[in-house]
Amino acid sequence: MFAEESTTNSVLSEHVHASSAVEILVLSVLAILSVLSGYMCRDLFVGLGRDFFNNTLAVTTQNFFTSAEFLPVSIKLLPTFISLAVSFEIDRCEQQIGEF
Repeated sequence: MFAEESTTNSVLSEHVHASSAVEILVLSVLAILSVLSGYMCRDLFVGLGRDFFNNTLAVTTQNFFTSAEFLPVSIKLLPTFISLAVSFEIDRCEQQIGEF
């Protein structure tokens, strides 16, 4: 499965195990609550006209951050689509290299 032999100590590799169901449940609940709280509190930080990051970011004569809120969703999702396409292409190339 791996390209090279493992360099891990055999004593340590005996103790490797998957996460328990309780641990997965707790982390899933924390992830969901994190996303929900970020969604509910987003206007406190990046709402239209807020000056929360006013002293931390470079301020120019034109406010690019406000104008970015009114972009179409397809343009906002463009970095996601590009990164997915690149990652799938890298995976495809690695699979082709592994076939030799």
